[in-house]
Amino acid sequence: MSTKPTLDLPIEEKIIEIEKLAKRSFKVTIIASFIAIFLLLLILISLLIEVGATAGVIRDLRKVQSNVATMGTEIDKIKSSPSIKLYEDAKGIVKRIVQ
Repeated sequence: MSTKPTLDLPIEEKIIEIEKLAKRSFKVTIIASFIAIFLLLLILISLLIEVGATAGVIRDLRKVQSNVATMGTEIDKIKSSPSIKLYEDAKGIVKRIVQ
């Protein structure tokens, strides 16, 4: 049987053929809809994974920023400690003696 209705068939057969074509078209539409929904779900999942990864990177960068700020205050504490001042004074005395 052909996929297109022909003109030489009686009306009942044309109607049956058109119904078959309509059912086939409906099945194709349903399959295409499921494929489209599946692809949209894949896109959504990939976006969620990307957002999660970006949030992890931002969290790590904040930790690094916090650690750098802590290191800066620790360096300032070390520079202002009396032992470093004594070391700098001794270094200056040694330079004057050597010259």
